[in-house]
Amino acid sequence: MSIHNHNKPWLRGAEEFRGQRLLPHVIDYHAHNEPNRVFNSMPRTQNIADGFRDVDMKTMATAVNFMAWWLDGHFKDVPKEKKVLAYVGVPDIRYPVLLFAAIKAGWTTFWVSPRNPPDHNLYLLLEAKVNLVLYADLMEPVVKGIQQLNSTAQIPYTVVPSVDEVLNGQSPPYPFDVLFADVKDERCLAMHTSGSTGTLPPLKAY
Repeated sequence: MSIHNHNKPWLRGAEEFRGQRLLPHVIDYHAHNEPNRVFNSMPRTQNIADGFRDVDMKTMATAVNFMAWWLDGHFKDVPKEKKVLAYVGVPDIRYPVLLFAAIKAGWTTFWVSPRNPPDHNLYLLLEAKVNLVLYADLMEPVVKGIQQLNSTAQIPYTVVPSVDEVLNGQSPPYPFDVLFADVKDERCLAMHTSGSTGTLPPLKAY
C-alpha cells in the first residue's frame, strides 16, 4: 500500500501507518473498511431510559465532511494564517465532529469552557488569536456574556448546526490529501487548564 496514494488518501489511516496517521484519515479509513463499526453511542434524549443511538464510522465520516463543507461555505475567505476558531459547546458528538472537520478545512480549534467567567474567556480568545467563535444554541447566554465585554471586536459569532442536522447531513467527501510529514508540527487543537485556582488558565496547544 502506498502512503502517497493521492486517489485514496484515506488509505493513510490504516494500522500499518500507526504513528504517522492524521485523525481525519483514520475516520475515513474505517468508514470505507468498517462502515458499521461504532464510533460513539449517545443517549437519544436527556432521559437515558429512551435508549441510545449508535453512530457508526460511515455516519461519522459523513458528518465530518458535512461540517468541513459548512465551514468552507460560511467562512471560505478567511486566510490560512487567521484560521483559528473557538467552540463553546455542550457535551455531545459535535465536539469531535467539529474538530475533525476543522482539521480537514485547515482550521485550528480552541475549546472554550462555558464554566469560565466571561472576562476569562475573552482573555483566552484574544490570547489564542481567535478569529471565529462557533457555539451550540444552548450556549448563547455564555457567548452573549463575552460579547458584552468586547462589543467592538470584529470576531464573528455563529451558531453551529444541531446534532440531528450534523448526523443527518449529506455531502460529498471533503478533499484531504495531506501528508503527516507536512503537518506534524502544526497545531490542530488548543485548550486551557482548569483555572480552578481563580487565575487565568494558560493555553495548551496540541
